[in-house]
Amino acid sequence: MRLKHTVQINASLDTDGRRKLFSDDPATALTDTEGYLNFADSSLRIEPTVTKALSFGDVAQVRGLYLEVNQEAVVTINGATAIQLRKAPGVTVAKLFLEAAISALSVSNPSTTDVLTGVMVCWGDPTP
Repeated sequence: MRLKHTVQINASLDTDGRRKLFSDDPATALTDTEGYLNFADSSLRIEPTVTKALSFGDVAQVRGLYLEVNQEAVVTINGATAIQLRKAPGVTVAKLFLEAAISALSVSNPSTTDVLTGVMVCWGDPTP
């Protein structure tokens, strides 16, 4: 499986981008990986105040994750401290992209009234 993505961040103090705080080099922002053998994806629908453990399907050794949700969510990775995922003002979804070794993932819907919907994609190596 080929995984190809570009994440380029340019942060500056002015609209012209001359007073840079941080900048990625476009040549190094592209990641092109051939080593992953499998991926899994699923649609999310989590009722109010419910926590759901997400399945990685046939991917035993997860090396990356993309999560997109329509509202605030609490994401717990590898049983560690939870990440509060919130939409930025003016956007319709909140996104989480992570390249790391992941063994467990759960998503909690903190809303008492709204259903959380979204999508999760993970990639890595299949079950031996």
